[in-house]
Amino acid sequence: MNWKDAPASRLICYCKDVTKEDIIVAIANGARSLEDVKRATLACTGKNCAALNPSGTCCGKDIREMIAYYAPLAEAMHRKNTRSDKVGAPPERSAKKRPR
Repeated sequence: MNWKDAPASRLICYCKDVTKEDIIVAIANGARSLEDVKRATLACTGKNCAALNPSGTCCGKDIREMIAYYAPLAEAMHRKNTRSDKVGAPPERSAKKRPR
């Protein structure tokens, strides 16, 4: 599946009504595994996948694909934001005393 082009409102987990956006938010907040996403969203915890999901399968594979695609982007954004927090900040002072 091409997750980049799927709308944010697309249901991923039909059992628990979890959308693509819900999963992306979980990833942005640090979820890096299926278990992390389950804890954050309850996705992939239902018992009625075959009946509710049009593909007739559990959403776990889709969630893993989304993690593989979005986790590196989330990490890159985190690194960028961490660096930009330091831009313009005064340089850290050394604990050493300068000779007089």
